[in-house]
Amino acid sequence: AQAASGSQSLHIDTRVSGGGGAYQRNVSVRAGKTYRLAYKYKLLSGELRTILGIRTANSDFEGMPGLVRGVSQQWQTYARIFTMPQNFVNDFRLVFTLRSGEVYIDDVLLEEVPSTLIFDGDMELADTSAWPNWSTPGIKEKSRTEFVSGAQSMHIDTRAVGGAGIQQVNLPVRANRSYKLSMKYKLLSGTQLVILGIRDSNADF
Repeated sequence: AQAASGSQSLHIDTRVSGGGGAYQRNVSVRAGKTYRLAYKYKLLSGELRTILGIRTANSDFEGMPGLVRGVSQQWQTYARIFTMPQNFVNDFRLVFTLRSGEVYIDDVLLEEVPSTLIFDGDMELADTSAWPNWSTPGIKEKSRTEFVSGAQSMHIDTRAVGGAGIQQVNLPVRANRSYKLSMKYKLLSGTQLVILGIRDSNADF
């Protein structure tokens, strides 16, 4: 009766039981590799969590299970990028849990992506330690109210100080190689600069 594509989807209904879900175990991922998880969902009621577990279906290995509360009659997209720990051995689990609700899930995709040179580029770490200040600190915080994928984004507010930012230095790039930089942003006010510097955080090479 419901499908984002094709002719059918996975239907989970826990309105009577209060909670439950579905999962796959022993998903084929490798230690140290980076992956992108994406799927379509139509959440009619309740709270949907996406858990990436290692030898358990009850806890997320990054400690941040994706939470969806936005009830909608339209198909939505969930996406998350993550890197497997270097000491991972086996039994990676993809888990959908639903609390007192009803959801349709379709087009689940898990694909390996090229390794990223940016640490905490998805902004999913709990703190801001991976992103040192550039110039005056201003306000630098992780936001759980605004995000594109996962559960949070980086929020920077320099209205009180005039100009500030974040940076990462000593990135492991190599001479005569081509690189692609991309990001999602929502600029509410002011001017945003993205600088690629060589031994300088103030000038683009």
